[in-house]
Amino acid sequence: MSARHPIIAITGSSGAGTTSVTRTFENIFRREGVNAAVIEGDSFHRHDRAEMKLRLVEAEKAGNKNFSHFGPENNLFPELEALFRDYATTGSGRRRKYLHDTEEAAPYKQSPGTFTPWEDVPANTDLLFYEGLHGAVVTPEVNIAQHPDLLVGVVPVINLEWIQKLYRDKKQRGYSTEAVTDTILRRMPDYVNYICPQFNHTHVNFQRVPMVDTSNPFIARDIPSADESMVVIRFANPKGIDFQYLLNMINDSFMSRANTIVVPGGKMELAMQLIFTPFVWRMMDRQKKAPDQANLPTERHPGPPGKGTHLADRPTRWPRPSVSWPSTPSKKPSPATLARRWAWPTLPRCCGTGTSSTTRPTRCGPTATALCCPTATAPCCCMRCCTSRATTCRWTS
Repeated sequence: MSARHPIIAITGSSGAGTTSVTRTFENIFRREGVNAAVIEGDSFHRHDRAEMKLRLVEAEKAGNKNFSHFGPENNLFPELEALFRDYATTGSGRRRKYLHDTEEAAPYKQSPGTFTPWEDVPANTDLLFYEGLHGAVVTPEVNIAQHPDLLVGVVPVINLEWIQKLYRDKKQRGYSTEAVTDTILRRMPDYVNYICPQFNHTHVNFQRVPMVDTSNPFIARDIPSADESMVVIRFANPKGIDFQYLLNMINDSFMSRANTIVVPGGKMELAMQLIFTPFVWRMMDRQKKAPDQANLPTERHPGPPGKGTHLADRPTRWPRPSVSWPSTPSKKPSPATLARRWAWPTLPRCCGTGTSSTTRPTRCGPTATALCCPTATAPCCCMRCCTSRATTCRWTS
């Protein structure tokens, strides 16, 4: 984790829909003017396409029926962790690209299915954005999940994931149903051991659930559309998430658990915009305020009056409340100080006659005794007030 050089990682298996999440973040970055260093997970495979086919033949001859792209033997886990660690510390690292098709390969004058040479991550980027299979992998040798400031998991229900892979590999890559089915079965052990456990470490998970029959994915002729699906969004730590705002903004959404909101499939990208834009704002704000050091410590601070400890041992990667707590309080804050910190922003100061149209409490002055009614007109003084509902505004000075 790093305040000066944050990392966002999108993780999900092949055909899970990580591309949609990537497109959403690209729109956020463009709109907010964020310069992101993009890392493709496929570029950290150990073998290119041709060599992978040779290795697969060799594995089958040796009796290995579980050879796949998902396991550590065919991926550069130490190199990926080194990239995350170096970027979080210094904002630099080494990357390459995997050229999927002829269009991508043409500018490099290489064949499709090959890697470009290793190169340095561009200098002076605002953050690193990773999208691939292994953004939150934890093994006895590596712990990639500890480095990203925001981890997003994308995992449809398993039958829908298979339908998407079958459709893509058959329509776009020309594979037969039997070949895709063999791939699904061959990589299942690595899927269970290295893909599924990652979702224990993610901060937000998006799971698409079809509302149509997908009981036999191998005979499905089409992928269920967005309008035929619901999306389950789970937050590992719901503190700081304004669920009521999301429910108001996304029509037909509802809460299924205290940390889970369900939205219509067609509203998935809107939900991502509403959820992740504030995350990016906070990252950029922290980056501007951060000292020239990495790996911020965990913070522990008291909460509002009567609420006990809040944000206890909360990692610094999580969104901050609207107030700014001191990083190392010199003494226990007084009740009046806590009330001021956790109050809503103050109304503009003015003199003369003004109209108040707020029902939210503002910061309390030392002798404040009243709350403005929704549509009251009263002399406005320079005292911050409003503590309880009233039919008229009584101002103190």
